[in-house]
Amino acid sequence: MAIKGKKKSGSRGSGGTRRPAQAPRPVASARRGPTPFYRTRDGMFVIGILVVVAIGTLIWAIGSARNEAKEVERQADVLDDYTSQIRGVLQPLNTPASEMATVPTTSSPKLVKQLDKTAAGWRTSLSSAQEALSGVLPEDDVAAVHGLIAQAILGYTNAADTFALVPKADEKLQDDLLLRGASQNAQAGQVLTGAIAILDQLRGEVDLSPSGLRAPDSAPQTQPSPIPTVLPTEDGGGGGNSGGGNDSGGNGGGGDNSGGGNDSGGNGGG
Repeated sequence: MAIKGKKKSGSRGSGGTRRPAQAPRPVASARRGPTPFYRTRDGMFVIGILVVVAIGTLIWAIGSARNEAKEVERQADVLDDYTSQIRGVLQPLNTPASEMATVPTTSSPKLVKQLDKTAAGWRTSLSSAQEALSGVLPEDDVAAVHGLIAQAILGYTNAADTFALVPKADEKLQDDLLLRGASQNAQAGQVLTGAIAILDQLRGEVDLSPSGLRAPDSAPQTQPSPIPTVLPTEDGGGGGNSGGGNDSGGNGGGGDNSGGGNDSGGNGGG
């Protein structure tokens, strides 16, 4: 049985045909330049290396600063400890060095007798200082200072030995020995002063105060020269120093009325 329905149109005509789709329009894209170096693979590799180097340098700087601070602290401890030990070494040194500085450079019986008693005591005190110094073990930081102090103590000891020879020597040699002992004592004081100056400089470099150490007074004491005096004479003769031209003139010697002065000129010796 046939089904009844709407008949299909035999021809769709122009309204029934599909139009072909239009081709997509090209999109104008912006023109790109060359890729920056830091975005390239090589650039990123270089930047990574630089970052690692910077971090390593920063870590090294921090570690170096800490090590430097520890080294300064260590040096300060070494200098403080050494200064305390040297203060004890110099205590027995002060008395003999100061007393030797007061020894006159001209011999006398009283001085000879005094040196015969005191020189041995100086030698004993200086030996104690040498023994105390031998018990100090210096670090490398103060090795130069330690050597100078040892040299100074040896100089003081030589001076004491020289003074000890004065009572036993001939009178003609006693003055020479006194001069030599005074010179040795003074030179030892100069060496010790230089050592203390270097020690204080080292202490200042690590922000420590001066040591407060001081070398004994080692300047030799010289006897003052006697002041010349003019003794008055009984007569007017022989005087030529107060001659001519003043009221107190007088030519001293010999002729009649030869004073050459004024009213009080002398008839010296005639």
